Amino acid sequence: MGELNTPEEFPPPSPEELEQIPPPLGEGRVGVFQGGGSPIVGVFPDHELGRRRRLFDALEQAFDVCFEGRREGEWQGLAGAVCFGDSPSVADTRCPTLHFSLPRNNYLPPVGGGPGWGAARPGLVTLSDDELMDARLRGRSFSDAMAGGLHELPVEDGDRALARCGRAALWVRRRGADGIARYVAAAAPDELNPNEPLRNRLTQSRFIALLPLIHFLREVRAERPWMEPSPRACFIIDDPNLRAPAYGHVNYRDLAAHAARAGYHVAIASIPLDFRSIHPRVREVFERNRQAISVTVHGNNHERHELLTVRDGANALRVAAQSLRRTIKFERRSGLSVSRVMCAPHEECNPAMAEALFQLGFDALALEPRRQVSAEGQTPNDVLAGWEPARFVDGLPILPRFRLDISDEDLVFNSYLNLPQVIYCHNRDLKAGLHVLDDAARRVNRTGQYRWVTPAEIAATNYVSWRRDTDLIVRLYSRRVRLTVPAGLERVRVAVPRFPGVKMIPSTLVGEGQGGGSLEISLVPETALSPAAVPAPVWRPWPRLRRLMTESRDRATPLMRRLRVS
Repeated sequence: MGELNTPEEFPPPSPEELEQIPPPLGEGRVGVFQGGGSPIVGVFPDHELGRRRRLFDALEQAFDVCFEGRREGEWQGLAGAVCFGDSPSVADTRCPTLHFSLPRNNYLPPVGGGPGWGAARPGLVTLSDDELMDARLRGRSFSDAMAGGLHELPVEDGDRALARCGRAALWVRRRGADGIARYVAAAAPDELNPNEPLRNRLTQSRFIALLPLIHFLREVRAERPWMEPSPRACFIIDDPNLRAPAYGHVNYRDLAAHAARAGYHVAIASIPLDFRSIHPRVREVFERNRQAISVTVHGNNHERHELLTVRDGANALRVAAQSLRRTIKFERRSGLSVSRVMCAPHEECNPAMAEALFQLGFDALALEPRRQVSAEGQTPNDVLAGWEPARFVDGLPILPRFRLDISDEDLVFNSYLNLPQVIYCHNRDLKAGLHVLDDAARRVNRTGQYRWVTPAEIAATNYVSWRRDTDLIVRLYSRRVRLTVPAGLERVRVAVPRFPGVKMIPSTLVGEGQGGGSLEISLVPETALSPAAVPAPVWRPWPRLRRLMTESRDRATPLMRRLRVS
């Protein structure tokens, strides 16, 4: 990029100067910065690679490595090795190794089925407080559906047991005088089923087979120390409008007070159809408590399958543009800022609508990850959904969000995967009182030191970076980010997916001094599109009638509950 210096001395960097590099895809050899390709991890024996091809393909994307099937003695060029059964023995390995050990009966599970090695019996797995263990997992206990049936690994003098079920060691780092890391695990991950996302293997009651492999691959990639943004979190309440001091079980003054007192942030995902007015007292509550409560976008009219059934680009643009025009008018009328994060009604949005949201300037789409990879034309959900801070669809980041009743285990795994903790609910989920959110915030905060912010702030800080000499390498998980650029750098290099009709625009470096400066990088359509230039959808009475009915139901529910109690 040439020299980073003050705007007065140098013009803004051009998109060509900020080098754009595609992300790791396919075989894991794409997306290399400099100094060679992605590290090669051997799979021994070689046929085990074919037995778990979908699993290893997903891991290549997630960790930017390349898996190669190898035979006995083929160690050349390997940064690490994953070994199954007795090939090769742990003592014979010549590089960092993860060895999946066979039980005494020498049994291997069928590919794509079977619970793992040993009988399927649940057990409580306790992870070590050893410094080798990631701090977010250290000393924690998790249930696993197969842990109780796994065979025990021997632990010799100098070995370090990293996971146990009762007294039985399930994951061990072997002592080695040569300093090479050698791990042994009692369970191996099965092949991913067709259309199964990787996150299904790191979740409540199912983690012990994959966790040692994640830990190992992170060590293999340790020469790229990605710096994650500070842990961020946000609650989102879908549906309420701001036309009265309360909506259903949500009283805005009480909600803001709870959030401010407990230190969390709540975004009200309101339907743009309802943006026609705001109650003065509600506006005052939001204005005075910006750190605790904010507004984001929830669909347009909130009709059934609203963002899913619009198939052609022109109609998708009409819906997205109307949503944005209503939002802009609301901001001018109320003086409040609305996050440009679309919270999809019913967790549905097809690719055509996602593209329209990108073209019109939405920062992100918030969706709950599903347990199956989606087919073409359906709500986007690929093999790494719920694994990364965001996934892209035609330039638009898809932020993972999770239900209020998410398990404690999955909150910890979210933290381990460096995901923002975006937790959503509806007003009916708060019928027991706002202490439900207080309790959920405590559960989130037990997994890390979280900064509670708006959805817009989560989107704007969704990137990772690492400094290599005088280069800052940045990987985007957002279409618009604000970077802190440390002093002394010569180049900023950006890894971001390439999409047809999408270009990258860097801003001028500002505020440079001894402490560095800041830089904004945006992904924008090559042809700008204003929401004012897009025709409105054909007017129909049904959206307002439907909304009147659903709002009446939501507002009446607390009253009916109080009448039943009395």
